[in-house]
Amino acid sequence: MRGLDTRGISRHLEGYCQTLNEHSYLFSDALDNSALKLSTELLNEVTIIANSESLDDVKAAGSRAFLSINRFMPLIKDLSDERREKIK
Repeated sequence: MRGLDTRGISRHLEGYCQTLNEHSYLFSDALDNSALKLSTELLNEVTIIANSESLDDVKAAGSRAFLSINRFMPLIKDLSDERREKIK
């Protein structure tokens, strides 16, 4: 697709996934690791975005990636609030 840097978008998402993986220990429960789950979801969308020839496919994958990140944000806020309380 001309005019849309799908490879650049994919690289940015991969970088985000790498950061998630590096810090995933912060988000793990006994049986669940939400950061690793998010990373897996995003990497699936990266493949679609990087290889897509349809703008609709890129938009759909981008929307799914955004929603996945948006669902993860409350966990980050809770962790941040919890750490802030420990410092006080």
